[in-house]
Amino acid sequence: MAPLTGFAALGLGLIGPASGCASPDCTLVGWHEGLTVAVQGLDASADETHEFRIEADGIDVALAIEFEDAVGNCLPDAPAETMCDDSVSAGRYGSLRASLEWVRPTSLTLNVHYVDGGELAGGPEVARIRVLRAGETVGDGTFEPDYQRDEPNGEGCGVATRAEAELTLSPGRTALERSR
Repeated sequence: MAPLTGFAALGLGLIGPASGCASPDCTLVGWHEGLTVAVQGLDASADETHEFRIEADGIDVALAIEFEDAVGNCLPDAPAETMCDDSVSAGRYGSLRASLEWVRPTSLTLNVHYVDGGELAGGPEVARIRVLRAGETVGDGTFEPDYQRDEPNGEGCGVATRAEAELTLSPGRTALERSR
């Protein structure tokens, strides 16, 4: 999967820390913590709402994007050019954060991870992701990630806990077909 740069530009803390390096040899490589799912088959030209319902370790979080003329806006009323995010309390895990970033009209990336005490804290053991377009389920996947741990910025410069997966959406019915 190609590296994503939008998160780094927005400085939203979804990518591993670049500050606080214990060594002058640390790099500034960013990473997506937790589970990152490449969602393929998005239909941004449909001028409809896409809902993303995420259940991670029994914790629910939802995001929605309304597309109009292939431009997405986060719902309920948080306009964004390329990204939506939300977090919910996750009890002993701190908080669960989910983010969507779309880079093309047909695909986006969904990232789900924990933040505990302001620190990145890995991802869920099990995550179910349902995608609805105009109320119709067009994608449904359950993931049990095999997380890899490494230090992308160099030894002593932060540990990344991450896994990647893919979810391909079905085309679903068109607005005309649903109206019949």
